[in-house]
Amino acid sequence: MTEFIDIAPLTVTETVRGHQVEVHGVELTDIAQIIFRFPEVAKLFDMKGKKKIDPQAFGALSKALQAALIAAAVPRISEAGAANLTPGERALLVSRILLLTVPSPAGPFLEALARLTGKDGAATIGEPGTA
Repeated sequence: MTEFIDIAPLTVTETVRGHQVEVHGVELTDIAQIIFRFPEVAKLFDMKGKKKIDPQAFGALSKALQAALIAAAVPRISEAGAANLTPGERALLVSRILLLTVPSPAGPFLEALARLTGKDGAATIGEPGTA
């Protein structure tokens, strides 16, 4: 019998500037710290209107927030080092981090995050236009 762990990747490897980089999902404690450091994240989880959360919206977030997320998910990189990555490199890593961190369907996960931010409701994450 196939176990979930056999089909769900726990890490991915990306090439950044010619180097292999192992990317992990972000732990809940790291997510909570990031949410409290960066109030702009909480706005993404305002689900009273039950709006869809679009992973591409994270690309529009501040460089400092992206760097914090990358530092939480990529071993041996600091926030300062992550901030020195190009916008394309940060977007690549953030997209991989989201895929490893947020399960599909994401509703229960996002509801738990909404409770952390004092928001409530339900949401989904995925391609624009999907439920």
